[in-house]
Amino acid sequence: MKHGSDEMKTSASQMNGNRKGHRRYFKDVDIFWQKVERRYAELKASTSIMHDTTKVFKNSIINVNSSMENVNNTMQKYSEELERVQNALGKRQNSEDYKENRISKRHQNILTVPPYEDESIFIGSTKGDLLGPQSSAIDDATDEYSISMPPTKKVATQPALQDKSNMIDNAMIDDNNGLDKWAKETLQRNGEWLVGNKKVNVHDLLVLWQNEKKRPHNDLACYDIIDITPGTNSDFVKNRPKDELEEMKKYGSPVPDIDNSDIKELIMKMVKESDYQKAVEDSYLLTRNDDRKKFMWDFAYHLANSFDRGNDLLNENLSERMYREVFLTPLMRSLFQKTHKDMDVSFGEISLFASAEDYDLTKSDEEERSSGRKIDIIWTTMPKLEFAIGEVSGPPNQRQHPHFFGDKLKIAKMLKVMLNRIVRMYGGIGDSLSLLKLYGLQIYNHTAFVYEMTVPYKGLYLYREVLRFQLPTNHINVVLLCRCVPMFLLFKEMLNQSLNNLNTYIKEAGLRTPTENNAQGSNGKDIKNTELQSKYSG
Repeated sequence: MKHGSDEMKTSASQMNGNRKGHRRYFKDVDIFWQKVERRYAELKASTSIMHDTTKVFKNSIINVNSSMENVNNTMQKYSEELERVQNALGKRQNSEDYKENRISKRHQNILTVPPYEDESIFIGSTKGDLLGPQSSAIDDATDEYSISMPPTKKVATQPALQDKSNMIDNAMIDDNNGLDKWAKETLQRNGEWLVGNKKVNVHDLLVLWQNEKKRPHNDLACYDIIDITPGTNSDFVKNRPKDELEEMKKYGSPVPDIDNSDIKELIMKMVKESDYQKAVEDSYLLTRNDDRKKFMWDFAYHLANSFDRGNDLLNENLSERMYREVFLTPLMRSLFQKTHKDMDVSFGEISLFASAEDYDLTKSDEEERSSGRKIDIIWTTMPKLEFAIGEVSGPPNQRQHPHFFGDKLKIAKMLKVMLNRIVRMYGGIGDSLSLLKLYGLQIYNHTAFVYEMTVPYKGLYLYREVLRFQLPTNHINVVLLCRCVPMFLLFKEMLNQSLNNLNTYIKEAGLRTPTENNAQGSNGKDIKNTELQSKYSG
């Protein structure tokens, strides 16, 4: 009985073990199928993604094909348009007679100038043009001034009419080329500039240099401008012996010295304060009784605002236009705020009237007039006669030397064109012409440059740098106000003196009015207008 009971226990134990084994087996089977189902779901999802990707790729190919078709259509239209333009240009090239006929009788009438009884504005006995591309000999006659190209330039003949027509077309396309044309016309004044130990004639040396070989147009000596500014690229100037060059640099009156010690003391008092902005605000009432101090306070206040905005004057993204609008223009308005009765200051990409007038004189009444070469600031008399210009050369926080160099040359050429216009309008008379000084202001990399142009002797324009000073930009160098404020005040004084000399020149010119019989040209126009056109003769 006992033995049977043990067998039953053993059998029950085996059955229980088998049951556990079966459970483990089925559990493993369940886990396996769960993995299979999960893998199947993953494969199904991947297949769906691949299907969607394939669909998108097919759509992209369709879009690319459509875009390529549009590009091909555009290129075909462009080719057709280009062919049409080329055909039109070919027809225009073949119609030279048409071009010549565009030169009106007005242009032909300006080939000569009606005679003046007062011959002081002409050269010798030839009564040459006041301003003309042909040369005229300078002799010992009593006539003191004239305008012409250097004597080596050949006298143009009637075929120049063809070139004149081309000039009209090209000037509208290339503004730089147009400015170059007007800058090549030269004011002639009797007298010789002898320099160096050997006392050589600068004008003769310049003519010899110009005729040696073809010179690059970025050398101002090609325009009879003696560029003695620091860092000049002029091959003519750099190749002069040291004794000649030093004497050239000494020409001209020294820059006047103005006592602004009280301004400097007030600036130092503000700069030494720990809170610069508060010091500027507290000094407001102390500056109301003096125009110089008002300008100083405005300058300091502009800087304080800049510091309050996180030094935006040093922002790398500050553009040339924004710098001119938010900083330079308000500064110049403050400096010249009480001069509006004597002079006018214009800002913001203005056309140079002298340049526009020079180009417009080649056009008939029916043709569209040019707006002239652009410049950032122009100082003019009342009525309009330009005597100073200003230019911002590129973004203030980016070094662009080619931009600086190009604007420096542009300023020189414009000053020469402005000088020519003054003489063309009022005649070259009296020693007052030698007192005329036109100025150009250039701002580059937070540095101000002031250039001066004069006409010292026969066929020469002298271009020199008279002021250079750095502008403050932050808390550290705000002390630069001690130098740049007096320099700006000096610049203003130089322009006032330039304006006074210009007015003296104009008044003297008014005393030499032509007689009533010669007050009009053959076409009935005012003689002054005829003078304005006479430069295009030949």
